[in-house]
Amino acid sequence: MQAPSDRNTTVEISNHGFRDEVMTATRPVVFLVNDDAGVMDTLKRLVPSLGYDLEMYSDGPVFLDGLSIDTGGCVLLDVRMAVPSGGNLLVELTKRKCPLPVVVMAGYGDLQTAVQAMKDGAYDFLQKPFDEPVLVKTIKTAVARGQKAFEEAYSESELQQRFDRLTLREAEVLDLIVSGESNNKIAVKLDVSKKTIENHRFKIMDKIKANSLASLIKLSMKACRN
Repeated sequence: MQAPSDRNTTVEISNHGFRDEVMTATRPVVFLVNDDAGVMDTLKRLVPSLGYDLEMYSDGPVFLDGLSIDTGGCVLLDVRMAVPSGGNLLVELTKRKCPLPVVVMAGYGDLQTAVQAMKDGAYDFLQKPFDEPVLVKTIKTAVARGQKAFEEAYSESELQQRFDRLTLREAEVLDLIVSGESNNKIAVKLDVSKKTIENHRFKIMDKIKANSLASLIKLSMKACRN
């Protein structure tokens, strides 16, 4: 999760991770993870008209690799998108503690999968072909929820409470992570195994509610400023 900056654009990201435009953001962002050209064209027109920015990904793994949330918003996820192992992209987002509501999109034949997605933590689902008023209402509701979650995540009191949950050793490991040390170097410096450091790192990210290394560093920097 990155600290807010300024963006006002539609960013299109291919399955190779290429950005047609690179800008920064303050407005809520709708992350579209879908390889359907018709859906992409519809959202490219609609989302900016609602006052939100749009980032489009035609590849699930590329979306996961670049995931660093710096504003409120939501994720619109094609129910068929998967991670490289064949696993569920929604489940992977849940594991990474993605704070944004995920709205899954499904065709008629995918409804059973969409129901399972709701059980896996999806906020809502949309059936294709979309009814535009329903699409607009769903996006607005999801973005409002995502914006609230983002603001709560960055509140000073909540952030401080997260860091207060760290043990002395976890705080020590966090300082070394933020300074740029690798797990191997931290293990040598603290005279413990690499596995021990990996366990500490997992617990730190869980307590801080960071979904990536970039998020962890940004949140740490914000906590230090407060």
